[in-house]
Amino acid sequence: MKKIGYVLAVVGAVWGWNAYNKDTTVPVPDLGLGYVTSQRVHNVGLVEDRNSQIMMSGFMFLAGIVLIGFGSIKREGLSEDDKDLMKKHGITRDDGKFVFRECEYSTLAEAVNHARLLSREPRSES
Repeated sequence: MKKIGYVLAVVGAVWGWNAYNKDTTVPVPDLGLGYVTSQRVHNVGLVEDRNSQIMMSGFMFLAGIVLIGFGSIKREGLSEDDKDLMKKHGITRDDGKFVFRECEYSTLAEAVNHARLLSREPRSES
């Protein structure tokens, strides 16, 4: 989640900087009347487009910051019962994944279920 947050924050900041520096003026032809002091005027449509882009980039930046914040929250460790269960079934933990034999699981319950399933002895038919 943190990686996505960093990407969103950087893209939002770059987009916002680009939108802020966007030119919102258009050239005006000289009609020869003599009272136009500037040859460029602000186009309301371009100004609105710039404002919309600045707002959207701001939302993207804030979403990135929120994802970075939530991604930094530490998760609780395993309880003693969970550790005993892992030891009993030979389950290890590697980089946040639970490993039983060569299989990786995202939750301890999945790893324990697989370990219990494989530890069952075949039924004899009589």
